[in-house]
Formats: sequence, structure tokens, C-alpha cells
Amino acid sequence: MAQIAAKAGISQPTVSLVLNGNTDARISESTRRRVIEVARELGYRKAVVHFGSDQLRVALILDGSIITHDHFVQALNEAAVRANELDLSLCILDALQDKAGRRRVQDEVNSGHYAGAIIATNVTCGIDFSYELRCPCVYLNCVPENDIEVTAVLPDDYATLHRLAGELLEKYRRPCIIAGDAWMSATTKRIRAIARAAFEQGIEIGNDSVYYTSWSFKLAYEAVRKVMTRPEPERPDILFCASDYLAAAAYQAVYVCGLKIPGDVAVCGYDNQSLSEELTPTLTTVDLPYDEMGAMAVDLIYRKITKPDEQPKQNLIRVKGEIFRRESA
Repeated sequence: MAQIAAKAGISQPTVSLVLNGNTDARISESTRRRVIEVARELGYRKAVVHFGSDQLRVALILDGSIITHDHFVQALNEAAVRANELDLSLCILDALQDKAGRRRVQDEVNSGHYAGAIIATNVTCGIDFSYELRCPCVYLNCVPENDIEVTAVLPDDYATLHRLAGELLEKYRRPCIIAGDAWMSATTKRIRAIARAAFEQGIEIGNDSVYYTSWSFKLAYEAVRKVMTRPEPERPDILFCASDYLAAAAYQAVYVCGLKIPGDVAVCGYDNQSLSEELTPTLTTVDLPYDEMGAMAVDLIYRKITKPDEQPKQNLIRVKGEIFRRESA
């Protein structure tokens, strides 16, 4: 819908109303026609979910909260679309990320009403709770800490960013990393990818060039404002931000300092969220392939259910993202 809205030059809520058949009189007929034309041009297909007694039911256990700017929602959306295509009934169960919630969900899945389960987290991590399920299961964006002999779909937080950082550091020589939480696997892998690319270019990234922000817009803004007030020889010429959300904070801080992107400092994001194309200048970023991962998890659980003797060749499947080179770097 964001893509349709951008191409049609109208708001996303208007696109949503039109595609869902809302007859709001405030939306003109010409606007409706424009939305439908652009939707067809972009290959949009509306997924109509239907439930029948003969459908296989799959539980998607969400082990953690989804926040407002969370890119992981793409995985849930695409999983629902793919389940519908395979005639699966996908039921989202929220485990609330505590022991009581997890046991409640575990009991529900073990009730005999589910043919399989997908265990998902919005943050790439190890789960410290062992789900003891009586049906086949696949892990999405996570693995249990005490058992890696599972089928899991994970993002590759290293390879694509390493390639992009290597390209950018041929030109930019004073990198600074605006990172997320220090404890997160995704954070450490992304820092390692940038540091390795820097090392290969003869650049050393010290501790004073890495700032942990806990994914906070305000903390990212304050970190960038701090480093961009350094004397010019010590000031970064490129900011690697752990997400597009943090990159937006970096934009604000750079402009408050009276500097320009990319003239004074380049900025690179991560996630390829819709705002990356809305920023001025548009944001260079790495796509985190959550949509592909969500569909893949459904395909894997479907195979486990329908062809139990044909197990995947790989247990841990890492999906690489795509580079989007735009104006900010």
C-alpha cells in the first residue's frame, strides 16, 4: 500500500480504504480509479483469508511485542499471504514473552487443533524458553538457546552489510556506527561486518566510534549531534546507522549542526523501511528480507506437515538482503 500511495501521489490510508472496498463519499471516483490502476500496474493481489473445517491449522507463536516502527510486521503479513495460498489457517498466538504466557500458548498448541507451529520473534535472538510441542515446528528470526538442531529461518546480518560497507569505505574514511542494543546478535554482527570492511580498507574503528542507542531515536540524535560537533579532522564522514529509524534521527542531528547530507557526512541505514525513500535526501540502506523470511517459514512448516519424510537439507537457513543505493551515500 505504501508503494501504491507513493506512485499514485495520495495517502496510504486512502489506498487502504479503496482496496478494502470502503465507499467513503470523500474519496472521488477519479482517485479510486487511480488507486486501482496503480495497484494493477504494481501487481497487487488482495489476499482473501477464508477458514474451513478441512483446513490445516498452523500456530504462529509471537514471542515478543511488535513496536510501532517494527519492520518485522512484513514477515507476519507475508506469512499470512503465503498461508492463504497454501490453504492453511494461520493463527497468531501472543506468548507475551513471559513463562506463564509461553506455557499457555504451549498448552493451546498441544491441544490437538494445530498441525504445526512457527515460533517467531521480532528481534533476531536466542529464546531461553524451550517450547515442548507435539507437532512439527519452524523457528522464524530466532533459535532456542539450548538447541540448534531445529529448522530456523534467520536474516544474514553480516554478508550484505559487509559488501556495502566495503564499497562505501573506499570513499569515506572516518566511519562512525550508531548501533542498537549491545546484547543483540544483530547488533554485534552488523558492527563486525562494518569493522571487517574497514579493516580491509586499512581503517581502524575504535570504541569512540561506536555508540549504542538501545534503538532510541533520542539517544541516536544525541550521539550524532555529539560526534558531528567535533573538529573537522576528527568528525565522521559517514554514519552507519543500525536502522532507518535511527538514520532519521541522524538526519535531524546533522541538520541541527548546520551540516548537509551527503556533502558533509554520508548516512547509511538498515531495514529499507518505507521512510527510507521519503527522507531528503533518500537513504542508502540494506533490505532486511522479512517478507521473504515469513513466506519461507510457512513453506517449511507446510513441507514438514505434508511431507514429514522430506526434511530440509539445512537446519539454519540465513536469508541475505538487498542493497538500495540512494542519495545519502
